[in-house]
Amino acid sequence: PAEPLFRSKNPMSRSQKLKHLFNKFICEVATDDAHRKEMQDIFVSICAKYNVFLKLDTYDSELSSGRTNNRDLKSKEYIKEILESHIVNNKIDLCNKIEHVETKLKNNKIELIQKIKDAKNKLKLVEEERIKEENQYQRNIDICYETLK
Repeated sequence: PAEPLFRSKNPMSRSQKLKHLFNKFICEVATDDAHRKEMQDIFVSICAKYNVFLKLDTYDSELSSGRTNNRDLKSKEYIKEILESHIVNNKIDLCNKIEHVETKLKNNKIELIQKIKDAKNKLKLVEEERIKEENQYQRNIDICYETLK
């Protein structure tokens, strides 16, 4: 068979085991070096994208140091934390939409307040004009009354 693409330095490491299994898979499946190289590139890019090797090595390190997870899977707080971590993007989107609508409503409120002020000013001017016209009308009636006497 073809030479493996990754050499296993520490067979106990999970990342090395993953590399070893991938090498075994490539040797059994791929028929030529071009296919092996293409599969290796895809494997490496996916592992790099998700930090697979770092996560596996960190996990090995934590297990070898005796660290255990002290979180209780039945704890309401822990369950809430897990659920919130999965809905955080939806929550952020919803908050952004609410803020956008809130800003729009505040702007509409400011516009409406200004329109009310403008309408009150126009009403005041119309009322002043009405009073002037009413006074003029009353003067005209008084003049007519005086002339008829």
